[in-house]
Amino acid sequence: MDKGGVLVTGGSRRIGRVIALALADAGHCVAILTRSPSPEGAAVVAEIEARGVKGVLIEGDLSNEDSLRGIFTRVTEFLGPMTGLVNCASLFEWDDINSVSYKSILDHSSTNLAGPLILTSDLITYLKENSVGNGTGCVVNVLDQKLASPNGDHLSYTVSKYALEGATRALSRSMAPIARINAVSPGHTLQSTEQTDRGFALAQSQSPLGYGPTPEDIAQTVILYFSVPSLTGQVITVDSGEHMMNRSRDVVFETEGLE
Repeated sequence: MDKGGVLVTGGSRRIGRVIALALADAGHCVAILTRSPSPEGAAVVAEIEARGVKGVLIEGDLSNEDSLRGIFTRVTEFLGPMTGLVNCASLFEWDDINSVSYKSILDHSSTNLAGPLILTSDLITYLKENSVGNGTGCVVNVLDQKLASPNGDHLSYTVSKYALEGATRALSRSMAPIARINAVSPGHTLQSTEQTDRGFALAQSQSPLGYGPTPEDIAQTVILYFSVPSLTGQVITVDSGEHMMNRSRDVVFETEGLE
């Protein structure tokens, strides 16, 4: 059975790459949204096609509405009918209430909220115009476990993710039955550039389960959403229980001894 194509933002690397490959394993053709062609993106497309489905890199800028409008129609030329979207790409820069600025707020909101919403709008338009919808459309937004246990670090990022969570819940009602809208909130899954090997291992071991989530855990949650047709308006936190720890600072500050 043709499961329909899925567009994945941020699919060239890290968690997005694993999600893209999991979708391919599940039988979906996959388009990777990229601001500009890259060896990383080309490598992921090759891995997708090695799984027996079609893959393509498609150019688009999450901060530029004109580059996103009509993108599902463009992708159809390469992959055939499209039914899904995974909003995984994010801007993640540190600020707090003392350093927050209009620029930081707008930059994060542009990439983490406006871009995903425009893509969702474009998918809905595509589904309606091509008579595809009625529950086959599926959008998964990638959020962050800190929404369940907030602190003041990465303030602009956090606020943009809260807004996307709200959009997930609002759109799940208004877009039914054309499409289902859900989200996954990953915990501390991959090592950040500011983190030492020791700090990352410590962060994962401190979770209530004693280990951290893997990219595959996040990807399988995405697959769950695509596989279960009655799921909509849901936010699943995949973090080994980290949200129950109520950290007062971002995990990197606590595990690296930063001030």
